[in-house]
Amino acid sequence: MKADVQTILLVEDEPALLDITAYALGSFGYVIEKAENGKRALEVVEALARSIDLLITDLNMPWMDGFELEKKLRKQFRDMRVIFISGAPEPEQCEAIQSMTYAELLLKPFTPEDLQKLVIEAVGDAVNENEAPA
Repeated sequence: MKADVQTILLVEDEPALLDITAYALGSFGYVIEKAENGKRALEVVEALARSIDLLITDLNMPWMDGFELEKKLRKQFRDMRVIFISGAPEPEQCEAIQSMTYAELLLKPFTPEDLQKLVIEAVGDAVNENEAPA
């Protein structure tokens, strides 16, 4: 019997990067919920009937940064893993992420393979994680 597919909340304020990253994650077999900012992400989560297994969020966004979003979602999803993405993180942001046992940093630009590797490390392979070979 196949395990439930992992649900990823992807939050990115650059529309092209949001769409291409969501496409790549979907092609790996994950369920993707996407939002263009932290406020919209909270609205998406409120409407969901399932939990979030992984939050992938840009660090620097208007209205609510990735750290603030993670903190708000952590109250509801205690086991949620996090991948923060950034093109130019500040040294203190890197230090904060390094101190989190449940989080990783992915630097922009990244390849689909870089993304997939971190996602599999965080939540496992969505396609065949618990299936025995036929």
